[in-house]
Amino acid sequence: MNIKKKLGYAGAGAAVLVGLVLLFVQPWNHADSVLSAEAVEETVISQYPGTVEKSTLENGEYHLRISTDTGTYEFTVDSSDGSIMSIQQISKSGAKEHAILSRDTVKEKLLSETGGKLLFLELITKEDQDIYKAKVKTDTERTLFEIDPYTGEVLSRQTITIDQEDDEEENQKFLAEEEVEKIAMSEVAGEVDDTELRGEDTNHPYYLVEIETDDDKEAVIQIHAITGKVQSVTWDD
Repeated sequence: MNIKKKLGYAGAGAAVLVGLVLLFVQPWNHADSVLSAEAVEETVISQYPGTVEKSTLENGEYHLRISTDTGTYEFTVDSSDGSIMSIQQISKSGAKEHAILSRDTVKEKLLSETGGKLLFLELITKEDQDIYKAKVKTDTERTLFEIDPYTGEVLSRQTITIDQEDDEEENQKFLAEEEVEKIAMSEVAGEVDDTELRGEDTNHPYYLVEIETDDDKEAVIQIHAITGKVQSVTWDD
């Protein structure tokens, strides 16, 4: 057998060997590098305790829907290493939505901690979240609070020092709750059930004063927060 034939047989044999290796090893198949759904769910739940409602694998990413005490969230997770790529809240907890603390509870807690005078307390929606916004005045400073309406926890506070001139300006800006309640009771006789400042950051701020009469009727009086003018009286059936 000549040298050319030997080389030809050797080359053919090598090609067959390489083909067999590729057939059984398949280096292009990366299925082994994808984590199982169970492994990914365990990793996420260890960091964010809850119940997995849905889990899907798409384009190398796991998409998990998990229900927790605070709401339902969508997680996007890398299927190769289990790292969390994004988290999005898609709904709040239903139980929490019905547990908003009353205005009186928040007011009592806030004043007991600050020892000041409440200028206003209003439940507002900020960035799709409910919060109480309040302002309290002492002899030397005014403090603006943002408060969790479910726990009463102070989320943020901003305090500014006031001098006599600033204090007079503040007094001129908004009537105190006590003054507004007197105006309301002169309009409708009864007992004040609640007083709330609305539109504090607008050009038309006003108070809503709820009064319960002796015959168990309830009136809501709207009063301009600066002038004290009665704007409307509404009766609840």
